[in-house]
Amino acid sequence: MANVVPPFCVGKQNRNLRSRKTCILKRGVEAALKILGGIPPDAVLVVGDSPYDVQAAAKAGLRTVGLLCGGFAESELREEGAIAIYRDPADLLEQYERSAIATGYPKR
Repeated sequence: MANVVPPFCVGKQNRNLRSRKTCILKRGVEAALKILGGIPPDAVLVVGDSPYDVQAAAKAGLRTVGLLCGGFAESELREEGAIAIYRDPADLLEQYERSAIATGYPKR
């Protein structure tokens, strides 16, 4: 299947693949927030497994908990701004009581 990029993600600033993925994901994050009815950004925490997820969330004003199961290094997720890192969803669930989600994660 061809790599199709919606028109809203095409432009000088979005020519490279990383930028296009981030742009597409950001639009998804924004759409989800709209559907949820205006929840304030500081009340939302994204769980993602790639630097693109972290970037997209950050561009929408949200924080991200990173998962290593996406094949990216912890350092890559942290460099993009992930506030916590877990091995995979099962690891997050096992550590839930101490997780950024359960403890009210750091507010901005």
